[in-house]
Formats: sequence, C-alpha cells, structure tokens
Amino acid sequence: MVIRKVEDDKREFMDLLLIGDESVDMIERYIEPGSLHVGSMDNKDIAVIVVVENNDDSVEIKNLAVDAAFRRRGIGRKMLEYVEKLYPDKRVILGTGETPSTLRFSRSCGYRYFHRIPNFFTDNYSNPIVEEEVTLRDMVYLYKDSPKMTPKNILDLTRREKFRQWLMENSSCEKECWIAVKRGKTPPVDALWYIDAVEEALCFGWIDSTVKNVDGVALQRFDY
Repeated sequence: MVIRKVEDDKREFMDLLLIGDESVDMIERYIEPGSLHVGSMDNKDIAVIVVVENNDDSVEIKNLAVDAAFRRRGIGRKMLEYVEKLYPDKRVILGTGETPSTLRFSRSCGYRYFHRIPNFFTDNYSNPIVEEEVTLRDMVYLYKDSPKMTPKNILDLTRREKFRQWLMENSSCEKECWIAVKRGKTPPVDALWYIDAVEEALCFGWIDSTVKNVDGVALQRFDY
C-alpha cells in the first residue's frame, strides 16, 4: 500500500471520509486545518486518515476510514503507524465512539484511555448513530506516546506533600511531569508511593499515563 499526503481537492475523498464520520458538517470543520493522507492499492484509493496538530506536544486523528472491501487486512493499523512515524516526538490522540470493535482495534494498536466528552454525539449529530447495536453518546479519547518523546519535568520527590506543592504551583501551566514512583501494597520509605502520587494528581485533574525507562530508571508520567 502507498500512502500519500493530499494538499488540494481534499473533498474529492468525501466518500471515504464519510465512512469514518457520517457528518459532512463535522468533516468540514477539520478537513482544511488538518492533514489528509490517503492510502491506495493498485491505483485505487482505499483508506484515509486526517490529522490535526494541537498547540501542545500532540496530534489528533480526526478521521480514520478504510473501504469496506479492504478491511481486516491490517490497513487501518498501517495508517496509524504511518502517522506515528510522521510525528515521532508527539503524543497521538484519537477520538471514537464506544463501538466495541473500534475500541478493541485501538487498544490492540497500543492506545490507552485518556478522557471522554459526555454526550458529544447526541449534541453534535442530528440523528442517532448506532454501531454494533450501541447508540453512540460520549466521545472517548485514547492516546499513544511515542517512545522517542523526551520527558519534561522529571521530579525528584519522595513525599506526596512535595508533589502536591508542585502541582499547586505548576498544574495550570505545565502539561506533564515524570516521577520514579514505587508500587506495592504498603508505602515505601525511600520513594513516592504510586497510590499517593495518583491520588494527588487526581485532585488537580491530572492522571497517570505512560511509563518510560530513562537511564535505567522507570519514570511514571502524570499529565492531564
């Protein structure tokens, strides 16, 4: 399969785009600011993916669709991998409804739950969307961090009070931090306990996300 970026006449691919998002109005919101990439086989266009760069260190996949005749061939996975390689230093975010097969596919590709927007589909689409006997309501966001991402704000903390203080001072202006936490049933003496760190993060709307090994030390990322 050959994947190419399309700069002009993006609406020529509306039939494929409507497979991933059945609302033309919604597609019009992101098709121009977004980057459209089209996958083809034997000179036939069979897949699309639209990516929008955010102001932070992330990109969001707004639309991913594969022609029904070419599904279950790993094409959707290849389109995701293509985007991940395009943005090796960024977090990739994708939003989807709670369609069981779509969630299973995303998780199998390494994407983890991030957050959700309640009633997104019922508020933004005029007609109910039903997929696999599920009426879509909330938009569920998942994410995947690149292994090449450079950790920012590595904190040397052993007490939850210190983490709380850092969050009070920085949670509104920083986007992430990394801590060498320890897991276990009881709090450690020489390190910040994972449970304590998660509880403090949640108080500020932050969550634990990925783990990255830096110089032999496993660092836990916290972000919002």
